[in-house]
Amino acid sequence: MDKSSTNIEFFNKNGYVYYPSFFSFESKKLINILNQIFKLNKTITNEKYGFIDGVTFNENLWNLIVNEKLLKKISLILGNDFKYIRHSDLHINYKGGLIHRDSSNRYMYEQDNWNSKDANYKILRVAIYLTDYKETESSIIIFPGSHIKENKFLRFRVNLYNFIKSKLRKLKIDNFLPVNILFKNYVNIKNFKGDLVIFDQRILHCGGNSLFKNKPKYSIFLGYGARNIHTEKHEEYYSKRKGYDKKIPNNLKQLLNSKKLI
Repeated sequence: MDKSSTNIEFFNKNGYVYYPSFFSFESKKLINILNQIFKLNKTITNEKYGFIDGVTFNENLWNLIVNEKLLKKISLILGNDFKYIRHSDLHINYKGGLIHRDSSNRYMYEQDNWNSKDANYKILRVAIYLTDYKETESSIIIFPGSHIKENKFLRFRVNLYNFIKSKLRKLKIDNFLPVNILFKNYVNIKNFKGDLVIFDQRILHCGGNSLFKNKPKYSIFLGYGARNIHTEKHEEYYSKRKGYDKKIPNNLKQLLNSKKLI
């Protein structure tokens, strides 16, 4: 069995796959681009910066969308017929958040994301991390298998954790709440420059807490989906959310069309 087959089997079971140092050579350039986008200089504070659908509207980042090395990894999971979706964000200094799903339906079995009658759910979130854990404490916490199963006890703990986290956020001490206070079966991927994590958008996850490091955290997110009813509904859902409702630039449309990604 080759390595790619092993990765796909792992993805199907766990809902994510991790490629360390995938964009390590590009990380410095990408950080500079993000600094230009947010008009930041070299002395960046711990203030949070975000750009909803930021890749879509920054031409200097479009080469990521059509990166051949990345698209090969995407095609291993989605097959050859997939498209870029409007779910791309730019983050600087986003620290630990609530446990959540990125899919249009956030609660398992309550809506259509788990209905495979007409088509299988094949929508991916692509996370590119540009800074080192040792400097920034940048990490992503993933609950393996939660894209396909979730019992009532897990849902209770997620709701309880998020409730406590939200209350502590008002006191600005939410980053001191550890995930292991309520959970054991999770993976904490400690990011390094250029790390790539691809995950099913239905997977439960959150950002890891960053407490004691002052250097800024940078990350870029992309979205891809197989051409089926689930992707159509996902795009429809996000098109109604603030930030995703703007028209896609014509030049990007042409680029995506040339790569059969639209």
